[in-house]
Amino acid sequence: MAALAEMFLQQLEVRIQELREACRRGDLDTVRFGTHQLRGAAGGYGFPEIGKAAGEIEDLLRIRATDTEDSMGEMEISRGLESLESLFRSIAAA
Repeated sequence: MAALAEMFLQQLEVRIQELREACRRGDLDTVRFGTHQLRGAAGGYGFPEIGKAAGEIEDLLRIRATDTEDSMGEMEISRGLESLESLFRSIAAA
């Protein structure tokens, strides 16, 4: 299991960058799908804090999809992705 968790972490940085790029392009469906996948996988690999952070972004996207007056949504999503990346870096450095 440790080898799988290590592979997950190695791929995580690329996945986060892909999510950030999708957000920059305004492709929020890709961000929602990616954070949903990340939310589930992170817990399975023993990284519940990453799953929680991904889930918070997914929840923001779900709210944004139903709230037509959500002008702060993109900024919050971007901040969420920054937090996810920071969390990844602290775990990877440990």
